[in-house]
Amino acid sequence: MLSEDIALCEIRPLGGKLVLMTASGESNMATIVSDNQDKLSKWFDSVRPWNKEDIGGSRIAWIRCSGVPLHIWTVDFFEQLVK
Repeated sequence: MLSEDIALCEIRPLGGKLVLMTASGESNMATIVSDNQDKLSKWFDSVRPWNKEDIGGSRIAWIRCSGVPLHIWTVDFFEQLVK
């Protein structure tokens, strides 16, 4: 179970696979992260303090594709689709 403090955190997309997690109220983000490191590692590749250099170099987009058989759904297929 997550601590009460982390349940009140706000997560905002920064672009690509980056998000910014901020603490609300009187909560201290460093304490929240250290108290929940094992739980956060299940959801995030890494959790570290924000740096002004942290900007997403890519964007994630949803596309709607109908009539494509499931066995064709591969990384190669979708790379060809967006080219």
